[in-house]
Amino acid sequence: MITVEVIISLLILFMVIATSSVTIKQLFLINKQQSNHENLYIELLNVKDYIDEEVCQKDQDISGDLNGFHFVATCQKVNELKSFVKDEDREGNLGNYLITLYKVTLSLQKENIDKKYQYYKTVVRHL
Repeated sequence: MITVEVIISLLILFMVIATSSVTIKQLFLINKQQSNHENLYIELLNVKDYIDEEVCQKDQDISGDLNGFHFVATCQKVNELKSFVKDEDREGNLGNYLITLYKVTLSLQKENIDKKYQYYKTVVRHL
């Protein structure tokens, strides 16, 4: 006959196995989510580097595909100032500059991922 001690030990064994199984599944799920976030962040940096020279140059939206992600970048002018830069060693100036601050909204899309990011970009032009 099965004694009470055996039944309790089997119950404890079953609980340990069930808890371990759930913990391992959660660990794999968290690892997969972390990997997805790392890939998304790397792609964000790639797209930002790819469009950095062109975004905000002609006041138009930029869109395209890069590494399986579809991106759309919109640029909005926040502020614009003229600046006078004086040379410290010599007399005179190096010239007038137009400094423009833009707010860039970058949207990344891939299958079930749709993320929007915003950052600021400063463009300096010699007048």
